[in-house]
Amino acid sequence: LEKLKTEFGCECNIFFEGFVRDVIHRLDDVDVLVLPSIIPEAAPTIIQQAMSRGIPVITTNIGGQKSFVKDKIN
Repeated sequence: LEKLKTEFGCECNIFFEGFVRDVIHRLDDVDVLVLPSIIPEAAPTIIQQAMSRGIPVITTNIGGQKSFVKDKIN
């Protein structure tokens, strides 16, 4: 992860959080949520929580993720 941050020149702006218990409070510091899940989850609540706060979401086109995030719409 550190190599990726250095390679793309974003040492200060990218955080790889992994699992977070109290995620709703952490969203206060998020500009864009990226959820590159490879598991077809039914309805990741983090997407709903981020969108309710107006945070843009980028995610994979599998599982329930694709029902929340519509390409070129939201």
